[in-house]
Amino acid sequence: MKAAYLTKTRLSDFFKAFIFTAIVFFVMSFVYVQFYWSIAPIPSSVYPQTLISWPVQAASSCLWISGQIFKFRSETLIYPFALMLSVGIIGEALSKMGIPFSLIGLLTGTYILPTSAVPTFIGAFISKYLAPKVVGKEWWNENKALIVAGVAAGEGILIGLATAIVMVSKATWILPF
Repeated sequence: MKAAYLTKTRLSDFFKAFIFTAIVFFVMSFVYVQFYWSIAPIPSSVYPQTLISWPVQAASSCLWISGQIFKFRSETLIYPFALMLSVGIIGEALSKMGIPFSLIGLLTGTYILPTSAVPTFIGAFISKYLAPKVVGKEWWNENKALIVAGVAAGEGILIGLATAIVMVSKATWILPF
């Protein structure tokens, strides 16, 4: 929605494009899955991630669904709630005093792996402290959303091209007979 607003696109056109894209996505997903299955069975050594992650995901899902991980007790909800509420209040007080603190950043940082947390921290640091000094605070605040949208679009295009190249290369050496 923000990208539509920034590019002066009408909301009706945005939703039409969204619905059209969703329909194309669902249709093409069947085409892609059929293409993958025609190369090799899933899971197989051709798709190593399925051999690694599917058993782990299945075991994790079974533990959660069967209730073996979480038994409902009031103290399992009250104590963490009180802890996070106090951390949030202390963090807001620190923010008011000029000490940077973000409860969302803290929670996200404790949940994600360092391979994602460190680049996210570096990017946030550059965005908050370095970029406004280099290009000017006003210009940075006006254009940072467009820069993020451009980087995301470029990354999506590159991932799509790389995936297409990998799939074509796999389709040429794995024969169905």
